[in-house]
Amino acid sequence: MEQIKQLGSLLQDFLGWVRAWPRQALQRLAGLIPSGSMQKKLVARGLPDSYGPGMKTWFLLLFLVVGSAFQLQARDTYLPVGNLPGAVAACNQAYKQIKKGDFDGAIQSYTTAFKVDPRMYVAIYERGVIYMHQHKWELAIADFNTALKVSPSFFLAAIKRAEVNQTLGRYDQALAELTHIINLRPRYHTDALARSDRAWLYATCPDPAFRNGQQAVADATAACKIDSWDNWDYIDTLAAAYAETGDFKNAIKFEEKAIRKGGREDTKSAQERLALYQQQRPFRLARVR
Repeated sequence: MEQIKQLGSLLQDFLGWVRAWPRQALQRLAGLIPSGSMQKKLVARGLPDSYGPGMKTWFLLLFLVVGSAFQLQARDTYLPVGNLPGAVAACNQAYKQIKKGDFDGAIQSYTTAFKVDPRMYVAIYERGVIYMHQHKWELAIADFNTALKVSPSFFLAAIKRAEVNQTLGRYDQALAELTHIINLRPRYHTDALARSDRAWLYATCPDPAFRNGQQAVADATAACKIDSWDNWDYIDTLAAAYAETGDFKNAIKFEEKAIRKGGREDTKSAQERLALYQQQRPFRLARVR
C-alpha cells in the first residue's frame, strides 16, 4: 500500500510537466529511469517516430511506473523506489525557484534531488546549466561529467560540456565532442542541437583554424530541416554560417527569418548580427578572459 501511495505521488507531481512541457518532460522522465534497466534499453532503442513528445512521455511514464513496482535494478545495486517521489518533488521545487529568479535556491533543490536519488542525473544536469548561466564554468563541467557518468548516453550533457569548452576557448575539445555525438547518430532534436552547435563553432570561432563556412552551412541546414525550420536559434546559426562563406544575401535573409520567429528578448543579439551582415561583416564570438 505504501508503495502505491509513493507511485501515486510521483504520478501527480509529474503530470504538471507532461501538460506544460511535453518535450522537456520526455527528457526529464528519461532521466528518472535507471541505467542498465529494461526500460532504459527501450528508451535507447527509441519509440516510433510517429509518436509526438506527449505520447512518448506517457509511454516512458508507463515504463517507469511498471518498473518501479519491481524496484528497477541499476548496474549491480537495487535502488529503493521510496526515494523517487522526494527527488521529483525537489526538482519541481527547483523549477518554481527558477521562475522566481531564485537560482541559488534551485541549485540547492537540484542538489537535494540528486542526493535523494542518485539516478536523477537530469537534476545534476540542470544544476550544471544554472552554473553555466552564472559563468561558473568548471562547476558546470563537473556536473555534466557526473550526469554522463550515471548515464553515458545522455547526450544533452555532452553537448553542454562542449558549449562550455567552446566558451573557454577549448575549441579542439568542443569540436571533437560535437563530432563524436553526431557520429553516434542521436535521435532528432539531440542531433539537431549538436549539428547547430558545431555549425556555430565552424562559423563564428575567433580562431580561423577552426572555421569552416561550407561545413557550417551544411550542419546548420541539417539542424533546421530536422526541426522543420521551427527553431529560430538554428536559423540564426544558418545565417552566421552563410556570413562566414561571404554569402551575405542569404545571411541577411535567414537572420531576418530568425528574428521573425523568435521573441523580442530572444532575438536582441540577432538584431546586432543582422546589422553586421548588412555591413558585409561576419560575426565572431568574443573570447572569455
